[in-house]
Amino acid sequence: ARPSSSSSSSGSSSPDAPDASRALRALLHAKARGGRAEGVADEALRFVWDKYDAWQRERNGLDMVDLVRVAAEVVRTVPAARGQLRQRHSHILVDEFQDTNQLQMALLALLAPAEPGRVTAVGDDDQCIYAFQGAQGAAALRAFLAAFPRAERVTLEQNYRSSGTLVAAAAAVAACNRRRCAKRAFTSNGAGEKVQLVECTSVRGETEHVVQTVRSLVAAGSPLASIAILYRKQRCGAEMQAALLAASVPFNTRRSNFWRSRHVQGVVGLLAFLLRPHDDAAFVAAIEVLHETPPPSRASASASTAAAAA
Repeated sequence: ARPSSSSSSSGSSSPDAPDASRALRALLHAKARGGRAEGVADEALRFVWDKYDAWQRERNGLDMVDLVRVAAEVVRTVPAARGQLRQRHSHILVDEFQDTNQLQMALLALLAPAEPGRVTAVGDDDQCIYAFQGAQGAAALRAFLAAFPRAERVTLEQNYRSSGTLVAAAAAVAACNRRRCAKRAFTSNGAGEKVQLVECTSVRGETEHVVQTVRSLVAAGSPLASIAILYRKQRCGAEMQAALLAASVPFNTRRSNFWRSRHVQGVVGLLAFLLRPHDDAAFVAAIEVLHETPPPSRASASASTAAAAA
């Protein structure tokens, strides 16, 4: 589908919803590669890009990608700015280089001091997690070596943290990526326990399995402090926290405990007070929630009154 040339019932034309969503994702990638709307062949993407640029110009705004793009443009076109920045930063170290995109690579090349050996990049293409922002993974590391041909490559292959079984399992999975830079991970640690792969049919099944596993480990003598649960998204963490709370399994989180956050506890207290009006603790929590909730503005109150009158 493409932007329609016929008028819709609202008098406007736009791409179909699925194409618009696809175009928005493609927009981010194209911008991170340094592209521009006029150079895009995809009509739906060009349509979204033009609308987005117009929206930004109306607000005199820049998004995160534009901040890098404009900085690179200034450094490229203003020799005085480039010279001042190079003089200020005699050495540059870029960590997590596999998560850089083409625009960031271009900015680095412009800022790099003229003397060799002043730029260091540290990266591991086996853990690229910013592809949604145009990160290049292994291509970024190859681009660095191409931009700095005199750079010395040092491969860190020894793992000091994990067991031999875990290192071997991770290496076997990473080896499926044919675009990765060649490396051979190893460790001097013991083999350790075997890796278990468990397939669950639902989120509930997964959380129940994890809770049961934690209980089994604790029953076998493992302290809770030796058990860690890793998850990809914060949403998954909230579901896992709910399951642990329901099972009365104590835990700490590196991020905020959603179920013990002040706002959630306040809402729970408010609901508890409605159910148990004589519960002093619930009453205090309910008062705190009501006290922290801002009153509606006079304008919104007037609008509500007018709507009710109508």
